[in-house]
Amino acid sequence: MNLRGQPGFSRLAAWCDRAVTGGLVFSVFFAPFAFGSVHPQAYGVLEVVAGLLVLVTLTRLWISGPPRSGVPIPPRRLWVPLVGFLAVVVLQLVPLPPGLLRVVSPSTYALYAQSLPGWPDKVPYEASVRALLARDDLGVQPEDTARPVRLPSPGEIERYDIRTIVPDAWGRLPGEPLLERSEREALERWVDPGRRGSFASWRTLSIDPGRTYAELLKILAYLLFFAVVTFYPLEPGSREDVRFQRRLLRAVALTAVAVAAVGLVQRFSWNGKILWFFVPWDWGAPRPLHPQTSGPFVSRNNFGGYLAMTLPLVLVPALARTRIDLRRSRLVTQVVFGVGAALCASALFFSLSRGAWGAVAVGLGVFLVLLVRRVPATNLSAVLRDRRRGLGVGAAVAAVLFLLVLLPTDGAEMGSDIDRRLEETVRSSASWKSRVESWRDSLPMIVDHPVMGVGLSSWGTAFPRYDESFFLGTQARRAHNDYLQIVAETGLVGSLFLLGACVIAARRFVRILRTRSDRAYALQLAIAAGLLALLVHEFVDFDLQMPGIAITAVCLVGIGLRGGWRTRPVASGGASSRIRRFMAVSGVAAFSFLSLVFVQAAPQAKIETPQGLVAALRSIEESPVDSPAHLGLGVGFAEVSLDLARPPLDVAVAVNPNSPGPRDARAVLAAQMGDREQARADLEESIFRAPSRAYHPLLSPEVVGWLSPENREAAERGFRRAMDGVGYQAAVSLADFYSIVADHGAAARAWQQAADLAHRTTHAAALLRRAAWESLLVQDFEGAEALLRESITLAPGDAHARSILISRVLGERGDLEAARREREAGFEAGADPYEMDLAFAEAARRSGDPAIEIENLKRATANRPRDVRGHYRLGLAHYRLGAYDLSSLALQRATRAAPDYAPAWYYLARAAERNYDFALATKAYAEARKLDPTNANFRQEQERFSQRLETS
Repeated sequence: MNLRGQPGFSRLAAWCDRAVTGGLVFSVFFAPFAFGSVHPQAYGVLEVVAGLLVLVTLTRLWISGPPRSGVPIPPRRLWVPLVGFLAVVVLQLVPLPPGLLRVVSPSTYALYAQSLPGWPDKVPYEASVRALLARDDLGVQPEDTARPVRLPSPGEIERYDIRTIVPDAWGRLPGEPLLERSEREALERWVDPGRRGSFASWRTLSIDPGRTYAELLKILAYLLFFAVVTFYPLEPGSREDVRFQRRLLRAVALTAVAVAAVGLVQRFSWNGKILWFFVPWDWGAPRPLHPQTSGPFVSRNNFGGYLAMTLPLVLVPALARTRIDLRRSRLVTQVVFGVGAALCASALFFSLSRGAWGAVAVGLGVFLVLLVRRVPATNLSAVLRDRRRGLGVGAAVAAVLFLLVLLPTDGAEMGSDIDRRLEETVRSSASWKSRVESWRDSLPMIVDHPVMGVGLSSWGTAFPRYDESFFLGTQARRAHNDYLQIVAETGLVGSLFLLGACVIAARRFVRILRTRSDRAYALQLAIAAGLLALLVHEFVDFDLQMPGIAITAVCLVGIGLRGGWRTRPVASGGASSRIRRFMAVSGVAAFSFLSLVFVQAAPQAKIETPQGLVAALRSIEESPVDSPAHLGLGVGFAEVSLDLARPPLDVAVAVNPNSPGPRDARAVLAAQMGDREQARADLEESIFRAPSRAYHPLLSPEVVGWLSPENREAAERGFRRAMDGVGYQAAVSLADFYSIVADHGAAARAWQQAADLAHRTTHAAALLRRAAWESLLVQDFEGAEALLRESITLAPGDAHARSILISRVLGERGDLEAARREREAGFEAGADPYEMDLAFAEAARRSGDPAIEIENLKRATANRPRDVRGHYRLGLAHYRLGAYDLSSLALQRATRAAPDYAPAWYYLARAAERNYDFALATKAYAEARKLDPTNANFRQEQERFSQRLETS
């Protein structure tokens, strides 16, 4: 149906053109600025926009009919592999009977059998649940309440989540039920044979079908965007078609410049949040001390990858005449896009993404070589036509980049972040090593699931079983190599289908590139260079998993392939009928896609289920490889019956061997059940795999006292084993562990060893100070002095080591002359004079020379009157000499400098009392008690003073 000539329909067609162009421009701008569109709310908006754009496109096709040149026909060899890839993903989401699943993917079958005890014949953990119900029939037994347990305080239980250490039977009477009525009823329904249907044991090939389904919707949205961009029904070469492409490409280029500008401004006004207001969920808190250049992206690597892809498109109008030139003049175009390219390049450098640097070097190198060889000199800018001018501009750009490298920025210790990043590239390979380790550990996953993979977007769920690296706070969720990850997720079948589609599209892209006119060639080449940079960066990162990058890439591919398809005439009635059928099918598909998106985005109805055991069981049934769910079930079982907690904890350890939580819980369980050997083995292995005390609540200062000497030795062995792999982090944690258990001699040696392994001199200096402090605690003054002098050598201007040396070593020795020389050396090295005066005053106090102490404290307070320490120490010095009036004056200045410092108020009360200023003493005692109400000494002195007032 062609209604092109009718005015009303022509206006509607024009509205469709504007709506589609506006929707695409909105998507190109919104996708990166919505934090890369990684959150469901953001990519859900893009999915809805994709479906609506298809409907508007079909409306435009119904109104005006196909272009006069004919209907674009994508080659079968392109859409067949695409359909094949989608079919593989859909098959991953289809529940299969256990027998068929075992044939198609034996490793997936084995994984389900391991993580769902009892499957496929029974519901998960059916035997354990029936045993629990039988125990509940008997009720609490006397032996349940007689087990010796050292109880933590309620605050420690809440803070460290160590409920597994205390059986729930404590405090109950014999014969009392173990379970609440509602929980028992829910567990009885769980094992009820009538609840199970014939399909209950069927499972999907994807081990995380929820993630696979969400990723499938994203891919469908990308295909819809591609279809709209490349097949929107405008006559090829017409004014409308040129305007459509020009607006979309300008939107991509200007959005890239805006993203780069935001990144640069962010870098120099960093407040610890993305876009100054958003804290990513995995950060937990703002990071003001770690400035980064990432623009709206959370990862600077994705920020760098986005700029590497778009930089050639921003740069090309400044170098050659193109269809996206500004209308005013060629000079304005060169200036605008030249400045934009400079912003993008600067932001790219400050992103500190070495992978993006390499990728853009490849993309721009190919772009510049082919541009000069293919485009006539008349269409090139003077920079490329004139070799001398080109060399001058190149030298100016190199000089600017050199200045950027040397430019100091906030948070940099010496030079710029770029300079230090380049130094890390030469001296340290930690980032590269972590990537190589994830690639290496992904190979067994591919070997285990070679045909159909573990499920699209399920790499992060499956990887913990294969991860051989150490746990240092986070576990890898992506392989940092999308090619390797897609093979692991979709198997050889899916990856070959996808590879075939990409190769065919690339060949057609190159063929179109060769036939473009000069102006169109420059743009096509810029698009190709940007996509090449993106593909290179994909070897070391995961840009295409970011919808904010993928949408832009899809639009660039669509523009690059637009107009390059074979067309079919539509004059015959049969062809028109085929078009109508195509429109009907496409409309139904678009509506179906929107329905799926809305179903996914709609809030799920809340099912009233008991918390605890049943909630954990249902979570396990939905996501069998979810280690926290098995851990939660083990904790729930342990609160009722310790012997039933072992199977789910074993599964939790098996599906995530590196996570410290399951192994620590199993160690606690083994200790409670009297299996000391298992407890020691689990504790040692847990600490070896996660060599940081912060990840083990059992090693916290409040809890470590409960560990037996054997378990402490196991913890020490775990840290020492890890030192061979991670070195510095494990050494620091071992030293910290020794400090907590008060083994100060071993702690001093461990801190010194950690300093030897530190990568930065500032870190080494700080660790040597810790070693010296531990040596002082065992009265090893000679060893402490040697460590402090080594720390001073590494950081001469740092006042901390000198302060300890002057006050705690030389002062304790009574060598004030040596302390004075060390203070003068600190002044010359640039150490803080205030800290030096405080340290020398402390040395004088320890040497028994109060006159020198007071002299230096007065000088310190004069130099920094707002610091509480100088006034406080001066007040104590006068107090010890009996000059209570002077002590009171100094301590009043201390309370004004720090009104919330309770010790200053307390000693002010003592000095005022002895100076017979009872009103001030009353006020000061009250303030001290108010600020520190749990301090018994404050309370006793206030009560004594009150009694004295009453009796006087």
